[in-house]
Amino acid sequence: RVNKKHLSKFYSKNVRIIGKVLKKDGNELTLLACDNEEIKCILTDNQVEEPLDQYVEVLGKVNEDDTISDIVYVQNGGSSIS
Repeated sequence: RVNKKHLSKFYSKNVRIIGKVLKKDGNELTLLACDNEEIKCILTDNQVEEPLDQYVEVLGKVNEDDTISDIVYVQNGGSSIS
């Protein structure tokens, strides 16, 4: 699992990110990572099970613009991280 500041070390590789859901707008999911930085995840159609919990885990590929795409899954994680 990574946070925003580590993304540049993983360009073109799959990573897992746990984050707080800030918003979902169309095919874009914005998360707040554990380092308090926002990460945008680019989704494909019907990839997210609604409604989303407050926290989710995303597995996908890191792009050079620090977004996550080619999402393998988005898993609901509940209302807190423990």
